[in-house]
Order: sequence, then C-alpha cells, then structure tokens
Amino acid sequence: MNRSRAPAERSGPSRTGAEDFEFPLDAATWAAVQAELRLAPQLVRVVEQLLVAKRDKQIALELGIAEPTVRTYLTRIFSQLGATDRMEVVLRVVTLAWRLRQPHPCPRQ
Repeated sequence: MNRSRAPAERSGPSRTGAEDFEFPLDAATWAAVQAELRLAPQLVRVVEQLLVAKRDKQIALELGIAEPTVRTYLTRIFSQLGATDRMEVVLRVVTLAWRLRQPHPCPRQ
C-alpha cells in the first residue's frame, strides 16, 4: 500500500530550518515550566533544544557536549518525565506550559 502524499505547504519551520524557529514562551511561563519539571539545569537545556527540533548532533554542538552525553541526557529526561520519545517530551512541556498560562477554572470568591 502506497501512503505517500504530496508535501503540504507549511508556514512553520522546515526540517532543515528548525534553527530559525523560536518557541513562543514568555520568561515567566518558561520559569514555571522548569520548576514543575524538576529537571537538572543541563537537562533543561536539552529540553529547550528539543522544543526547536534539534537533532542529537546539533544539540551537542550547541551545548558543547559529546553526542553520547546528549543521548544519556535524553534517557534521563525520558525517565524523569515518564516519556518514551522526544515528541512525548515536547508534548508534555507544551501541555504544561499551556496549562500554567490558563486562568484557574474555578475563581475563588
């Protein structure tokens, strides 16, 4: 079965242009997300790179660490967040950020 489709037009970053994309989180929300995640600072820096779709090699170059170290950090991140892959980490972070930005559903009287 052939499931190929014509490439859709996208206004977002291309696979090769991910470095041009900036995740739109204000500093206060990102600080709240970091506090909720309870990850070590070096792991937070890796999560930041995942949010902009960087690959292991790109993350290693950006952070000045070896690729095997990136993979070790990813394993730790997956374990601590209960995630199985990069996409799940990104989804958890984005969901958490969205939830933290929303007003409380039941305002106190």
